[in-house]
Amino acid sequence: MYVLPVYLAQIQGYHAGQIGRTIMWSGVPQLLMMPVAALLAKRGDLRLLISVGLVLFATSCLMNGSMTHWTAHEQLRATQLIRALGMPLVIVPLTTLATRGLPAIRAGSASALFNMLRNLGGSIGIALLATCLDVSEKIHSVRLGESISLFDPATTERLRAATGHFVALGADPVTAANRVLEVLDLTVRREAFVIAFGEAFTLLGVILLAVVPLVWFVRPGRDCEHADCSVEC
Repeated sequence: MYVLPVYLAQIQGYHAGQIGRTIMWSGVPQLLMMPVAALLAKRGDLRLLISVGLVLFATSCLMNGSMTHWTAHEQLRATQLIRALGMPLVIVPLTTLATRGLPAIRAGSASALFNMLRNLGGSIGIALLATCLDVSEKIHSVRLGESISLFDPATTERLRAATGHFVALGADPVTAANRVLEVLDLTVRREAFVIAFGEAFTLLGVILLAVVPLVWFVRPGRDCEHADCSVEC
């Protein structure tokens, strides 16, 4: 919910409406999946549902890990749909599992505590992702810049052709040369950011897969069976 909108705005130049139409491919199906996930949570092992949801979510992230600067709305549709199937299978059972077995008198407080910790974890995760993107972009900008040399015939030819293009548009040779260097710098930074976004998605996918075994250490719990609902089960 953080990385993808930033990518669309920064690399594709999408405005808020275009970003919303792209994210919609995960939002609307996810909304429709919520009742299905709630129904499955009543009948199956919650840990199994969470594991399946995490695997689907991880698959979506890993698919985005190979993105290029051409990756846009159409190319993101499949990964969005997969994420829409996975997220409800994580959120609904996880919420149920966190509060199952508690008496009714404590359910409200438990739900509030669970949501507070989830929001806190999300804030920390976004901060870490933003830092990773910034550091990764700088590293890849330097590496890509090192591979561009004025002594490389292909680079020289490309710069000469681009300079001629700007001169043909009416710029003087000095201004055209400076403009070409600015475009080259922007291109290097764009590619560095694309690599950084791909690495961020891959990192998220690996973390989600690594969490799957931990899910099975959680006690399945059971609903409170006492009439007065005043004691923990």
